Formats: sequence, C-alpha cells, structure tokens
Amino acid sequence: MDINRREFLKGTAWMGAAAVVAGCMSAKIADFGGGESMPTHAAYRFVAFNVWGDFFGNPVFERDERQLAILKSHDPDFIGLQEMTSNFWKSRLMKGLCADYGCIGEGMGPDEKHRDAANPVFYRLSKFELLEKGAKWFHPELDYSKGVVWAAVREKATGRKFVVFASHFWWQTHGVADDYLRLVNARLLHETVSAVAKKHDAIIVGGGDLNAPVTSSALAELKKLGWEDAQEKSPDTDSRATWRDFPQRDASGIYRGVQPENAKKMQWLDHAFYDPCSVSPVKFAMDRSQEALDVSDHSPVIFDFKLK
Repeated sequence: MDINRREFLKGTAWMGAAAVVAGCMSAKIADFGGGESMPTHAAYRFVAFNVWGDFFGNPVFERDERQLAILKSHDPDFIGLQEMTSNFWKSRLMKGLCADYGCIGEGMGPDEKHRDAANPVFYRLSKFELLEKGAKWFHPELDYSKGVVWAAVREKATGRKFVVFASHFWWQTHGVADDYLRLVNARLLHETVSAVAKKHDAIIVGGGDLNAPVTSSALAELKKLGWEDAQEKSPDTDSRATWRDFPQRDASGIYRGVQPENAKKMQWLDHAFYDPCSVSPVKFAMDRSQEALDVSDHSPVIFDFKLK
C-alpha cells in the first residue's frame, strides 16, 4: 500500500458504524433501450451514468454528442454523472444538458487543478428550483474525483423538496484496504446527504458508480444506515452487469461496445439509492442499446420512482 493511502486509513480509524436510521418500512427482468418512456405510475426519473473519462486516449469529442442524445432520450428529472473531466466540462454534452437542467459542480472541485467536480448532478429547470448545493470529497489526496455532489431542490408545482446526489467511490480492488476505503466512502456519503436532507426536510435520491458489487460491505453499510437499493427493491428490475470491457475501435475507427453477455470482463458497479420513508420504487433498469454501449464502459442506470 502506498504511504498516502496508509496515512488516510489511519486517519479514519475513529469511524465506527453510525447510528442506524429507523426504516419505514422476486422481480422480473426490466430493460431499457434508448428513449423508453417512464411507466405511467411513476412520477420521477433519476439517471446515473459514468461517461468514461478521457484518461485512456479516448477523446471526448467523439462521444459527447451521442451521450447527450442518450441522456435526453430518457427525459430524466435528475441526472448524476461520473468521470466528467475538464474536457467533458467544455463539451457539447455539458452545454446541451445545461440548456435544460440546473448543472451543479462548476467550481466545486477539490483544488485549483481540478476546479470542476468530476461527478456533477443535474435537475430539470422547468420542474425544480435550487435551494442549496454542495460537495464532499472523500480523500482528494488519493483521488480527486471520488466524492459526492448534491443539490437540494424544491418542486415548483408541489413544494416537495429533494436532495439529489451523484457519487463515485474508490476504484481499486486489491484487497481489504480498498474495501475499507469504499466503506468509508459509504459512511461519508450517507452522513453528508442525510445532514442536508434533515436541514431541508427533503427526500433523498441519487447514485452513481460506487465501484461496489451487490455483496460489498459498502452497499451493506448504506442499507444498514437506512437507505434502500433501487435495484434490489424495485418490482420491475434488472440485476445484470452495468460495467463491461472498454469500447474498442472498429475497422472504420469508430468506438463500438460489446453486449455484456459477450464481454470478457463485467461487473455490476452502478447503483441508485433512496430514502424508503418517502420513496416507492417503480422500475430499475439499464440502457443496453448499442448507442449506449458504444460511448462508455458503463451502462446508464435508470430509476423510476413515486412518492408515498
């Protein structure tokens, strides 16, 4: 383990399990192609999408317009993105989203080098108004992009208040220390978002690339602390992998993704969580259209819900 990570882990030794929040409390496979409409009995839609940051010689300009079209085709109320590098912040994806959504994350990065948040959150401008915004960076000395960005918003028509969040957890998987870092991420996420929700008496919903399979201690911690996993609880759901091999260039030089069943590597890493005191899940699914597979190694996850 490198010295920075060892020092960070020593600094988290005080973090025991937080007090468990009191709860309020066999599905069929669901699937989404691009642009599927929301079920009539759902009222809201949240979409999380890791856009595949340009860390690997994979240029943003080859994918940003298609990513914008994919997101807009699902017509979400809330969006949480991950791996939004500086080039993505200057892209047609960001420009297109900010025409219709409040864009939260600009100038909220952990330092001057990483000025804008890598995991911005968005809310539909025609439907919601912003109350407050913020970010919490879990361990910027290890990875500038891992943290949570949140927005507290009010629905204009009803006055209902929401805290929507986008998060990205530690990514390495070499052993117990990495699992513990994700556990710390989960506790910091819950602590941060729950405090905002309490302040505004707001409904919690959000998610992202948590780099954690369903059996992980990080996801177990979020559920222990009172949140529910949308995939697990939605009556119409999908339990297939959300991450698979990177798209590869075809003979014409265009990125093409493979269907998960044909991938050499795949894992279920992307999740949506919510407050069960206020939210009733309706549908959880993934966009498995070829268009979505071509532009990222992660599938967008779509969570439809209504309120109790």
